[in-house]
Amino acid sequence: VATPVLNIIAQRDPYFSPSNSWVGATVTGDCGATLKGHGSASVVKLDTDQHTVVNQPAAREAAAPFIKRVLKLD
Repeated sequence: VATPVLNIIAQRDPYFSPSNSWVGATVTGDCGATLKGHGSASVVKLDTDQHTVVNQPAAREAAAPFIKRVLKLD
């Protein structure tokens, strides 16, 4: 069984974009390509440029069902 993964990131995260010279042009902004084909992975892109998104309502709305599913709380 694959490990469940939830990747929540800003669509324009300043730290994970090709415009960040510290990480190089190969950065695409999310883990979508890496997690492609991973049956238990979800990638959620929030419409923001803030790096810290964990307390945003949209992040919590995405995390709640993921946690319930993984912990089999439903």
